[in-house]
Amino acid sequence: MLQTKLNREYGWRIAGIGALMLAVCVWSIYDGKISYPRENSILEKARPFLLEQTNTVQTANGWLDSADGTPSALQAVFSRAEVQASVPKKLIQKLGDLRLPDHITNEREKLREALNRQIGRIFNEPIYSDTDLITQYIQAAITGLLGIFAFLWLGYLSRRSYRLDGEQLTGNGFGRDATIAEIQRIDWQLWKAKGIVTLYLPDRKVKLDAWHFAGVKEIVAEIVRLRPELDDTSHAS
Repeated sequence: MLQTKLNREYGWRIAGIGALMLAVCVWSIYDGKISYPRENSILEKARPFLLEQTNTVQTANGWLDSADGTPSALQAVFSRAEVQASVPKKLIQKLGDLRLPDHITNEREKLREALNRQIGRIFNEPIYSDTDLITQYIQAAITGLLGIFAFLWLGYLSRRSYRLDGEQLTGNGFGRDATIAEIQRIDWQLWKAKGIVTLYLPDRKVKLDAWHFAGVKEIVAEIVRLRPELDDTSHAS
């Protein structure tokens, strides 16, 4: 008797995708519930000290750049005893986006003033907005559902089987027991490219996919051996 089983390589790929989606789900929940609020709390502690220096440190370069290995103005604020925390990476990124480009020559001072005003807004707002937090929960929901679906699909395929016992086609993949004699024709169009054939029976058609199931090629070869007139691989792609 010839019998299929879930293709191990395909199974591992689906399991890997499912695990990755669930990992992203957990990470998104962690960011939305712990990491993002914690960084907002750190900025809240540092905010008074940042704002009191905005008159003396007015540019993103001034906040971020350091000389001779000394801490930058931004690092100095977050190292204060009242804060004692690492500078949030997102805050560094936001300030980095406000650096005055060297290639700007026309209306340079006007652009500098506009960028400096944005620095004040950054210090006065949370690093992560409510929208950012909600986005993490939405991402967690989507990736969680995708991860669960991947494992449900894997479970479904692992219970699906195709068997050829003599001339009897059995297994839940065929829908009901049939015989090779009942096969009216075989669609070979996707056989060479994807390892897929479709068997046409009087009341239904059955797709055999060699990528999903190991053993399909052996079953197809045996069907052709017993019914050589069904072999039309010249039309396969």
